[in-house]
Amino acid sequence: MSKLTILNFCISKKTALILGGLGTLAAAYGIYRFIQSRHQPDEYFSTLKWQGGSSQRRILVLGLEAAGKSRLLQCFQQNSYPGNILPIPEPSIGYNIHSVGIGGVDYHFWEGRGTSEQSMQYLGIPSSVDMYIWVVDSSNPASFAKSRAAMHKFLDMCDRMTLSESKDCLSMVGAPLVIVAAQQDVEGSVSAADVLYEMDVDAIQHKHKVYIVGTQLPDVGQRKGLWRLYELVAYAEQKRYTPCIPAPSESDVD
Repeated sequence: MSKLTILNFCISKKTALILGGLGTLAAAYGIYRFIQSRHQPDEYFSTLKWQGGSSQRRILVLGLEAAGKSRLLQCFQQNSYPGNILPIPEPSIGYNIHSVGIGGVDYHFWEGRGTSEQSMQYLGIPSSVDMYIWVVDSSNPASFAKSRAAMHKFLDMCDRMTLSESKDCLSMVGAPLVIVAAQQDVEGSVSAADVLYEMDVDAIQHKHKVYIVGTQLPDVGQRKGLWRLYELVAYAEQKRYTPCIPAPSESDVD
């Protein structure tokens, strides 16, 4: 074998090693990117099938006016991708029902501002729900006290209505509560943890499992918090409790 042949062989071998190394590096990087993508929140539900099924979940979405309820539900829809511009939501009048099938489950969202017994009874609110979502505008601290009072009043009303109609407490009492700290992307907004503190949930945690989610849902651009909310809506278990129902007195028996 001539020196020239040996030289060409060595160069070809080295080139093959370099190319092989680059190919291995590219494959490893591809695997790394795949693993990383599996751990990234799917804020646009791109990995889910937009199809319902035999099971369903009913969710009440409530909060003060302009808290961000309608914007939240705009994101629970098909064909919503990065770059799409979300329209400005119109104010809610009474209760709106938003139904969508995701991942083989039918989700029915009742959205509104009504927190009175009359609105619950006459505006088509279900007598059984799987979850409450209470939306708070985290960029407006002046509204926290009003929102906190309305939330506690509403939950107390639901519990009383349920106990008067269902002694086994399987309709509304004990449904988990998700507090959504909306508009986290607005400058000067209060953190989700501080919003949870302001809502004073200690008085209701013996009856409702409470979660907190901070969301950033701009008209266009990167979303945050929506995937975590979906996980809770889809999988959060209800924490039920059996309240002490006073025994009838002798006068009641007579």
